[in-house]
Amino acid sequence: MSNRNIEVLPANTLANGVVSFRNGNPVLRFEIGARDEYLIGSSVRLCGKFSAFKGVSVSGVGEIPVDSTRQYMSDSTGVYSVIDSLSFSTHSTKQNVETILNYNKMMATYLPAKTSKADGITFLSNSALISPNFENQKLAIVNNEKTLTGGNSFCLALTSGLLNSQEPIPLSDSWGLGGLEVTINLSPDANVFYSEDDSSASFTDAFYELSELSLVAETVRPDVDTLARLNASPSNTFEFNTISTFYQTINSTNAVVNLNLGQSNVLGVFGSFVPVTFLNNMAQNGMLTSYPMNAGNRIAEIKSLIFNRANERFPLHYNIDTPQKDDDRIEVAPADIVRNFLDSLDNFVNIQRTSVSPSNNRVLGFNGSGLNYKDYADGGLTAGIGVCYDKISGNGVNFSNVPFTLQIESDLTTDNPNALYLFVHARNTMVSSGGSIQIMN
Repeated sequence: MSNRNIEVLPANTLANGVVSFRNGNPVLRFEIGARDEYLIGSSVRLCGKFSAFKGVSVSGVGEIPVDSTRQYMSDSTGVYSVIDSLSFSTHSTKQNVETILNYNKMMATYLPAKTSKADGITFLSNSALISPNFENQKLAIVNNEKTLTGGNSFCLALTSGLLNSQEPIPLSDSWGLGGLEVTINLSPDANVFYSEDDSSASFTDAFYELSELSLVAETVRPDVDTLARLNASPSNTFEFNTISTFYQTINSTNAVVNLNLGQSNVLGVFGSFVPVTFLNNMAQNGMLTSYPMNAGNRIAEIKSLIFNRANERFPLHYNIDTPQKDDDRIEVAPADIVRNFLDSLDNFVNIQRTSVSPSNNRVLGFNGSGLNYKDYADGGLTAGIGVCYDKISGNGVNFSNVPFTLQIESDLTTDNPNALYLFVHARNTMVSSGGSIQIMN
């Protein structure tokens, strides 16, 4: 086998190569054509330049934010915060393979749990413009004068179930794919930037721009004998992972979330909360990952968490009762919730790099103590919930015809709806036969 590098330019950009949500072109489409090669998913990178503006001057030129503007962006996601959704489909038939909605929220939940503070200071700072310090993020990225000369360069690794599967992705016509199409929808400007002091009056027209975009990756070409055998076979199978998104709101002390996952091989479920009023609001950080919050930005401590399958407790045959159920003055995050959250992303014993710590995963840090949630160190709050369904066989658990139920008992006593973003990690199979494909989930 021989490897080679490819670079794909967007198929739908304007003549100047600049894209932005503000200017009405929020969709990027990359077409990787059919070839007798396999795509190495973990090598796929989105490259380009990022520029932040506080608005447009009278002369029609974008204005760079200054320190007095108090304009911030998420220090835990960096440029990932501009990707609202990521989808993959076959190039020949446009059949959907994987779609991750609210991709920036998924990365806001996933990245801090799987990367360390040192990662944020080093390679993530260069590749994704992430800095685990809210003030440094503003000074180095948002207020950066490089915007005048084209912007801050980045090279994002696109994390997804498909791209992070172990098997290379077939691109040949004999598989029926006819190549792979990658589509990225950009996030609204109001969900990327936020104000430090709960007032965005100084940058009400803030926006971002992306330029010089390309998709780079590595492909591998099988040897002649292997290629001939694959092309001669009447049918082939390809197993891969996917991540699906579910959105719910909770607004009571006892919340019950029922979902039809529609997946036969569920490996794990993870997610995080954010007040609904924070979304698309430049006065608040829409990328926040917290525990449920009462009005006034006060944490509503989780007292009990139950995961059910077909109305039975599963895979945990008990309630996760937190210390806050007996004493709501305890500031330490519930250990069982944190452990199961990390375990849903990777086997807990294998996690050696994480930003989750007692300093940024707390339940009373700004509950009447005067500490603003925006001032947390090490990338901000890292709260999340989750559960792993299969860490041994890799086959997952069948949720195709039974409901998934999540019961949450919390101290959410005020009228303050909280958004719950749940992400389902599952294993799928693609079957190719006679030039057509079928995806079995």
